Amino acid sequence: MDEEIIAHEIELSGTEKITVLKPAIDTLVLLCGGKAAVTKLVKSHQQWETAYEFWTDFYNYVFELGKASDQTFLEKSTQRIQGYKSCYSLVLPMSGRRVLFATHPTSNAAPVRFEFNPSQFNADDISDFKKVWSFISFNELPLADLLVDAKITRLDIAVDILGIRPRDVFVYNEDVWKVWSASSLNRGVETLNFYKSSGYTQSPQVNPKKRANLIVYDKRKEQKAKELTPKFGDRDHTRVELSLRKNCHLTSLSNQPYLFEGWDIRRMKLSNPPLEAGLWQLFLDSARFRGYNAATQLLPDDFLPKDMIDNAEKYLPADLITKDQVWSHWNECVKKSMVLELLE
Repeated sequence: MDEEIIAHEIELSGTEKITVLKPAIDTLVLLCGGKAAVTKLVKSHQQWETAYEFWTDFYNYVFELGKASDQTFLEKSTQRIQGYKSCYSLVLPMSGRRVLFATHPTSNAAPVRFEFNPSQFNADDISDFKKVWSFISFNELPLADLLVDAKITRLDIAVDILGIRPRDVFVYNEDVWKVWSASSLNRGVETLNFYKSSGYTQSPQVNPKKRANLIVYDKRKEQKAKELTPKFGDRDHTRVELSLRKNCHLTSLSNQPYLFEGWDIRRMKLSNPPLEAGLWQLFLDSARFRGYNAATQLLPDDFLPKDMIDNAEKYLPADLITKDQVWSHWNECVKKSMVLELLE
């Protein structure tokens, strides 16, 4: 394994260890108004007197391009984005990767919405993204100018953890009001979806189609289900994915504070568990599904170590995703995604 992608490692018994990788930007959604750039553009062109005229021509041009059979870089998307009449995929020529592109808003939304996975981008993709955009914007509105005032409205951050399964990851956040999980009879818990309170009265039901605030899932099994070769072979591969509704400018992406603040990502695998390994796992499973206090009340007196309640860090270490060991690589993550090169 390339050591450059490792954030830190946790030694367990023998040769067993947990490897935590550096964070990656898994999904980025940008709303782009290009107000300053378009205002400057219409002042220098007789073709458009107002920004409204420019965008109207743009919407019509994209619509006609989308119908043309002789172009390969703009595909009609089956997805529907709320608030937009048109949704396409921008197909990047060199790699075939796609940028979900919505335009022609139905209300006061930004004229353009992009959604893509920066962690998969390379230098050719950045160059192709700029070229394709330039073509559909009449070669008059460079992508860098459009993105100057672009706002991030969704930011998904992925941290991959090797040597541990989702069933052995314990997550706590005091604002979480519901956890939706999926299990298999053979491998136990394979997906955990954590929903934070939205601040208003909610029913006891959670719609699993709604994206959770934090997801823990079996990445290796997902890759196999898609008939892909598991990236890390036979090693257990769990992904922790934080989904944020942000409202910051793209230009400030590198300056984000510790975005996992409030989330305790704890491991249930220890080198020396306080009980016989099987009993320890049974207790933790009971604590996760019944609640800690209810689980302890099922046990005989003095069954658990006396210092367990006051010393959680010893028995459930929160050392998988930390500010010092993982978030210290955030700037490197942003740079590696190359997304800021779209501003150049």
